[in-house]
Amino acid sequence: MRPRPLLHRPLRAGVALATATAFAVAGIVAVPVASAAPPGDDRGTAGGPSRLQVTTLSTAPDMVSGGDVLVRVDLPRRLPAADVTVRLNGDDVTEVFRPAADGRSLLGLVTGLADGENALVAEGGRAGTADVTVVNHAVGGPIFSGPQQMPFACTTHEWGLVPADGGPCSAATEVAYQYRTDYGAFQPLPPGDTRPDDLVETTTSTGERVPYIVRVETGTINRAVYELAVLDDPATAGPDPWTDEPGWNERLVYTYGGGCRSGYHQGTATGGVMQDLHLSQGYAVASSTLNVNNTNCNDVVSAETTMMVKEHVIEQIGVPLHTIGWGASGGAMQQYEIAQNYPGLLDGITPTMSFPDATTYFIGADDCRVLLRPYLNAHDFTDEQKEAISGYAEWETCDVQHAGRPGRLDPEDCDPAIPEAWRYDAESNPDGARCSIYDGMRNIFGVDPATGFARRPHDNVGVQYGLEALDDGVITTEQFLALNEGIGGYDIDMNWTPERVEGDIAAIEAAYSTGRTTTGAGGLATVPIIDARPYLDLEANFHDSVRSFSMRDRLVKANGHADNQVILRAHASVYDDVEREFLAQMDAWLTALGEDRSSAPAAVKVLRAKPDDLVDACWTEDGTKIEEPATYSGEGRCNELFPPHSGPRIAAGGPLSDDVWKCQLMPVDPAGYEVPFTAAEAERLRAIFPDGVCDWSQPSVGFQPLAGTWLSFADAPQPGEG
Repeated sequence: MRPRPLLHRPLRAGVALATATAFAVAGIVAVPVASAAPPGDDRGTAGGPSRLQVTTLSTAPDMVSGGDVLVRVDLPRRLPAADVTVRLNGDDVTEVFRPAADGRSLLGLVTGLADGENALVAEGGRAGTADVTVVNHAVGGPIFSGPQQMPFACTTHEWGLVPADGGPCSAATEVAYQYRTDYGAFQPLPPGDTRPDDLVETTTSTGERVPYIVRVETGTINRAVYELAVLDDPATAGPDPWTDEPGWNERLVYTYGGGCRSGYHQGTATGGVMQDLHLSQGYAVASSTLNVNNTNCNDVVSAETTMMVKEHVIEQIGVPLHTIGWGASGGAMQQYEIAQNYPGLLDGITPTMSFPDATTYFIGADDCRVLLRPYLNAHDFTDEQKEAISGYAEWETCDVQHAGRPGRLDPEDCDPAIPEAWRYDAESNPDGARCSIYDGMRNIFGVDPATGFARRPHDNVGVQYGLEALDDGVITTEQFLALNEGIGGYDIDMNWTPERVEGDIAAIEAAYSTGRTTTGAGGLATVPIIDARPYLDLEANFHDSVRSFSMRDRLVKANGHADNQVILRAHASVYDDVEREFLAQMDAWLTALGEDRSSAPAAVKVLRAKPDDLVDACWTEDGTKIEEPATYSGEGRCNELFPPHSGPRIAAGGPLSDDVWKCQLMPVDPAGYEVPFTAAEAERLRAIFPDGVCDWSQPSVGFQPLAGTWLSFADAPQPGEG
């Protein structure tokens, strides 16, 4: 497997950023690949650019898909548009270009691209030529995520889509219209020119008053079903890259769905596009089934699908001023991961009910589900003691919420969409599809040659469960010792074992170096972040508020500050109003950022653009807003109302960042505890931890800095190659 940095990122106008490094994952050296970057953009100079330029707008030139690409040709002063000829692989395609709104460039949707490399050349007589090499990929993917997962169940029939040529699980694109009624619902728009009596109008964020009619496009890209929704009256010319459509405010919201499962199927839901909050204000909204973590808990595939769907959106309606990520829970995981690892796809993110990523969450979740819950419920512990050991505000968070959810690390816990005959069973089908999230990310984590299964980073050697409860006097030394003697671990099939679980070092290194464990580096250093949540800690809900602070701690460790992250907490009853407010604030933040044409560093510009009234805050049950810095352990009215708690590893003495896969060990020191041990207890403690206990002041064993952004896993082995 050879994950590798791609030397660019698609931005709002197709600008490229180079990031290159060589590194190793799972013992295999990865190397950077060369990339054809678009030329520099000097359209802002007086009179236009100094030379003829060709730029791909819908995506980076070597990541084009589906056989078409939106292209801009910038004209130097004194070069008439009529004197420009554009050729694709030698054929004249000038006729697809039309003058753009700026008056000094041509815009064209170039179709008919061959698979692989294509030469796109603009000729301007005495002005010379400009060219770009466009690399076209199949609309069914992949581009950088690596060999596609197999087996894979298609679900286009459940969407009512007609199968079409274009690769596995492809379907013909369909367009339908919905309208908003005066009783607050979406309904199919009847055919013909007559408008329903209950049709309402809406005013966009840019002040346009239009009929509230939504064009909804559904199709397939990268084996996913995608949806695109935008205000559009079918009685007028539809949106396109050349036309200012009054219903579109030139902004895109990309939605992500929650959960976390291993894949193997196309999915039956997207992150949701029929969003009144967004559509009523003129935002275009897009998503796909592979942007739903409960269908596909692989953020590399999600990022790739985001890129390909966004490319199509731009080719349909034009380049957005900015793109806002939107989604809760698993949808928040994807936003943090994509913003760090594939910067430029999302210009700002709004993770709600957040978790920092889709892997470290399961450190504590499976400590609870597989280890703590069975042990604590089988022994004489009070609920107060169980809560102190687990770190949760309510024991039911572990005992009910985690226990009742699918075992995301369990290879036999498959989505119902996956046929029984495909599924792994250790006895009856050992070669079947394993439904652990790591087997769903085998391109990234690699394969253990001893088992043929995906490598896994989980480890609990040296972890002192219940350490804080012991030091606080909530449990006795006997309970502490017995707990850590009997806690055990789990094997690769998630069966409990009396021995503790040891993480695969290659998998741990891959988790950090490829960005599956977010560190706050990469794109997260400069992306605007609004991390918002309804407060659910006391409702026995695993979407606990500590996650926002864990992400903040990672940002601080990586960058020295987290000033580009705003944390908002609210009583659940007023959260809808909070959402509307922070959507407007994110739009204002990104608008100001986009208008900053200075040469200042991105980190400076992102903070300079942040609205003055966008600060850490919380909202009471009656809607009162309290503005004060959000801190994990500090005083303040917000922490009185919405106190954060922790989780099993933090309660075991681990860092707030909650990102250590395998702790470094230090010798047992009975004198280092807040409670005394007898000589016999001290000897027992040493026997429980013969190699030592966790030294949480040190980074994880196997920690690696982020190897780069825009990594490609295209060289991973094909399924079945091991």
